[in-house]
Amino acid sequence: ALRCRSYALARIPNLMEKALKKNGVATEDGEITDVRKTCRDFQYNYLKPSSCSSPRCIYERYDLIGTVENFDATLTILAQRLEAPLSAVLYVSAAKNSTIRNRTQPTSEFLHLLDKFIESKDFENNNQRDSELWLRATHGIQKLINPLTLASFTDYRNQAAEACAASANKDCYRGDNGCAVKCLNRFVAASSISSKNRPNKTNPEA
Repeated sequence: ALRCRSYALARIPNLMEKALKKNGVATEDGEITDVRKTCRDFQYNYLKPSSCSSPRCIYERYDLIGTVENFDATLTILAQRLEAPLSAVLYVSAAKNSTIRNRTQPTSEFLHLLDKFIESKDFENNNQRDSELWLRATHGIQKLINPLTLASFTDYRNQAAEACAASANKDCYRGDNGCAVKCLNRFVAASSISSKNRPNKTNPEA
């Protein structure tokens, strides 16, 4: 499957709800039709400036393009580019809020249909530009990231996650985005690691 498989999987609850309301059962004409319409170089079309006509052009127009698979590495590089402390991109995962828990879960039939579609040549042909963009972004992140800095950020984030576990679904900016912000602020204030990890201006990759 191509890399935008994760996007299709993330949309399963919404697609399932829509299809069940429309058809009452899991059918290819229901959920999978919506996936077919949505998964057509989605990220490429979302990021593409009007003057670009290729993934290479998009990649070169942005200062930084990250991927979900390299999320921590992307944030670490972002902090370095902004000459900001790692505390500026610190976060606590809060993906399981009440809205998600209450959504209709996908059936085994739906998952089978989805796998069949994502493994098809049709899916591959319709997402070639997304695939190229993902490969360019992944290569760029892997080339820029300093393993020691990434390890430091991962350890820092794990400490914050433990300290703010009880607040993971509280004090969110919107929905389940930017949660535990008050707890994170307290954690950072009580920690000295943010000043120790400010990037060196003469060596932004340090």
